[in-house]
Amino acid sequence: MSKNNLRRNGNTRSGVVRARAAVAIAVALLCVVGVSLLAQISSRKKDRARSGEVSTTSFSPTVPSKEMIYAGTRLLASEEPCISGCLVDDTDSSHLVVFNSSTGDYVYCCGGVTVASGRGVVTGSGCSISITHVKGNRTVYISADGTGQGSGSAYILNTDTGVKSCQITDTNTSNNVCNCS
Repeated sequence: MSKNNLRRNGNTRSGVVRARAAVAIAVALLCVVGVSLLAQISSRKKDRARSGEVSTTSFSPTVPSKEMIYAGTRLLASEEPCISGCLVDDTDSSHLVVFNSSTGDYVYCCGGVTVASGRGVVTGSGCSISITHVKGNRTVYISADGTGQGSGSAYILNTDTGVKSCQITDTNTSNNVCNCS
């Protein structure tokens, strides 16, 4: 082989080695950058999900709940209802209904036992609302007025017989103890 051929073959081999090394380094850098970007995106998604969580599954019967609505970290709206609470019968404290005036959710207790629960349709204006829930042959009706010391009434109607059961009349909601037991 001539000197020129050796030089050309040597340059070609070292060029191939250099090219392979450059490709390996580029791939390694892409992997590091890609993993880093994926970690940042995942972290942002988790932060965005955490900031948008709103729990409406539980509410305090004595304190109105304030509902916050988020889009990511941005507050879009907040709503503070006039009434979310409970009605306790003036003559029998084991007859009570706990309700949420925003959602219509309620739990109705008679004699310390839960006899009905669900989500009714909320109607009304201002601080006077009613919740009506029809299920099978039963209608639950709740009416509350949050002005002043608060008052309300509720009953369960058997639509087959027309008989109202577990009637509640509450003339002062500010002194209620809401415990279904």
